[in-house]
Amino acid sequence: MKKILLASALIFAISTSISTIPAEAQTKTYYQTKLASASGKKYNMTLRSSNAKKIIADEASLNFNVGDTLYNGTFNFYVNGKKTARKTTMQYNKTGENFYKIATKKGTPTFFVTSSVYTINVTDIEIYYMYKGKLVNLKNYLTTTLKPKYVKKNVIKIANYDNNNWWGYDIDYLKINPKTADYKIIKSERIHGFEIDW
Repeated sequence: MKKILLASALIFAISTSISTIPAEAQTKTYYQTKLASASGKKYNMTLRSSNAKKIIADEASLNFNVGDTLYNGTFNFYVNGKKTARKTTMQYNKTGENFYKIATKKGTPTFFVTSSVYTINVTDIEIYYMYKGKLVNLKNYLTTTLKPKYVKKNVIKIANYDNNNWWGYDIDYLKINPKTADYKIIKSERIHGFEIDW
């Protein structure tokens, strides 16, 4: 009788411990890639969540098309398997690839972008990168119509289409300071027309 009671107690203890596993241990990886620092050192970066919900879009919107696979939740950034202080609640469109990297060259870190379409011409983006072994994000969001492009060391360009004041693109060249996580506009230009060489 004592053996039966002991066995029952043991089973109860095991089942209780399983059901109370911390949420951190139940996280799932939704995105993974490699980011390079300015020196060329590569890091494994993953986005993980313990509360993301999968949705298959049954109607179209600015951020997705019918049939797109979407995930809503809080995504935590991990670098080389370790959780960082960075997180995002932007909807992840696995089909539409609204999370992506800006291709750069050695001397400039790889820029990772999370994006969300606000209007037909405006997309909000946030930029992340590796600096001295830590994941950093620019202090402010950027808005752009087209995906940012690498220009030269620590410089990218963005293009915003303006169909209110004139028909064309306002292009800004941004010099990013990896140390301060800030940027300044070093050059601006305008190109008329809807289609440009990008």
